[in-house]
Amino acid sequence: MNVLLVDASRVTLKIVGAMVTERGDRCVAYDDGAKALAHMQEHKDVDVLITGLELPGLGGLDLCWAARTLRLDDQCLHIIVMSSAGSGSKLVEALDSGADDFMRKPVETAELQARLRNAERSIRDRREIVRLAATDPLTGCLNRRAFLTEVDRSVRDSPQAAPGVFVMMDLDRFKKINDTYGHDAGDAAILMVCDVVRRHGQGAFGRLGGEEFGWVLPGQTIDDGLEIVDRLRCAIAGEPLLHDGHRIPVTASFGVTALDHDTSVDATLKQADLALYRAKQNGRNRAELHRPAAVLSALAAT
Repeated sequence: MNVLLVDASRVTLKIVGAMVTERGDRCVAYDDGAKALAHMQEHKDVDVLITGLELPGLGGLDLCWAARTLRLDDQCLHIIVMSSAGSGSKLVEALDSGADDFMRKPVETAELQARLRNAERSIRDRREIVRLAATDPLTGCLNRRAFLTEVDRSVRDSPQAAPGVFVMMDLDRFKKINDTYGHDAGDAAILMVCDVVRRHGQGAFGRLGGEEFGWVLPGQTIDDGLEIVDRLRCAIAGEPLLHDGHRIPVTASFGVTALDHDTSVDATLKQADLALYRAKQNGRNRAELHRPAAVLSALAAT
């Protein structure tokens, strides 16, 4: 695990740091709360924060609160507070400030290592909960909520000039596959398509519901995005599903739109959905680009 150790005493940092590394964990140490928090802001891979309460500047309780707030999205940070004060009120304050565990100084090796083993179990369980909460149970890809969160993050973190491309994909005549070959065949078709998308290996991909999927291609232009989508479309159409002795043709239709810093995720979804609807109306197994109403009116007038 990656351990961040914070205490005002350099002697404590040296002794406890040696205990941590003896267990095989990586340890970075600071004697200043503000510097430790800055380290966490820059390095997102801190698993365990071990901090004293008596720190110069940013105190230990404030550091707990700030660190917990900083990692609010994943909740996989484990915080252990150290204090020479043995009062129950200190324990209550620490837990109320976001700590998971409490140790009294001087720290004993056996106790610290036991608490780190507990932290390891806790982090592993939390990560599994986070994974399950974000995962579609059939396909293993992102579920709708997690995928839309990823879309929002992709736009927020992208350069102003080129956030990328958003794609909505829907399997063609999916009800017919279910009605003719059974729901197992429908599930197999969905899994096959997900496998084809994974092999293309670009961007974030998620199941929006049923046979409908979303795909984000960060940093891509519309032209590049359309080219990538068309390669995917051909790959899906060229790989028929073999199920219970049947060779089942599977195709997909796509709606493509540009990601935009000024357009909400909901509006982006509606744009892609309108383009997808046109792809279905125009014969399926094709991709359509979202065009603003003003552009469509101009095209109709020519």
